[in-house]
Amino acid sequence: MPTVDVARLERSLLWAIENELPSAELVAMLRPLVAHTAAHETRGRLVRLELAERLLLTPKAPSKAWEVAALAREVLKHESEAVTRARAHGALGLAMTLLGHYRVARRAYFRGLSDDPSHPVLAHNLGHLMATVFDDPLGGCHWLQAAFRSLPLHARELQR
Repeated sequence: MPTVDVARLERSLLWAIENELPSAELVAMLRPLVAHTAAHETRGRLVRLELAERLLLTPKAPSKAWEVAALAREVLKHESEAVTRARAHGALGLAMTLLGHYRVARRAYFRGLSDDPSHPVLAHNLGHLMATVFDDPLGGCHWLQAAFRSLPLHARELQR
């Protein structure tokens, strides 16, 4: 089996992200990194989370939902940093929504918000889920308003 230069793959991936290559191309670049990194290592968790999030941005997202869920769960199994856990819960929530497992999706969004209460995407997705699937328009509006209120705060945090 040939030796894989993980550092070179990482440099290529960073270049591709900086140059805003399409998610489908990034997915192809991320797969070898996932195969050659361990989920218990920080690098491995971040690569898995990036792959999960990129898969959700491709047209094939519904057919990749199980893979996204597995990647997100693998990250959550080993991750302790709250912001990264929130992102993983968000990916898991969206994957479960695509699969029609709405209660699991709702639980994932709530857990993500417990890790990062000001995460606008988690609150937004939870709001839509509550209003449409769980027939709770007031609960949905609460979370959609929370998402809107947290946008400026979250944008400032991203600029740091």
